[in-house]
Amino acid sequence: MLLNNPELMRSLMMANPEMQALAERNPELAHMLNDPALLRQSLEYARNPSMMAELQRNTDRAMQNIEMLPGGTHRSAAHKTNR
Repeated sequence: MLLNNPELMRSLMMANPEMQALAERNPELAHMLNDPALLRQSLEYARNPSMMAELQRNTDRAMQNIEMLPGGTHRSAAHKTNR
């Protein structure tokens, strides 16, 4: 099953030419795709909706904390437009 095999998931993603080009242009993404521990953790989030919800809450909380810093609102807006 795909959700139990990080290498299979990576192979399937990298079979897509658009994903290959994206990974070539973005070394951080390429590094993430080559990290089995990170892929396993991502698969665990995909399998477990409560873990995914907790991750989203933590991310939202972190973004709110950034916005509270001087200049944080500007950085937060820049991050959102660069996605």
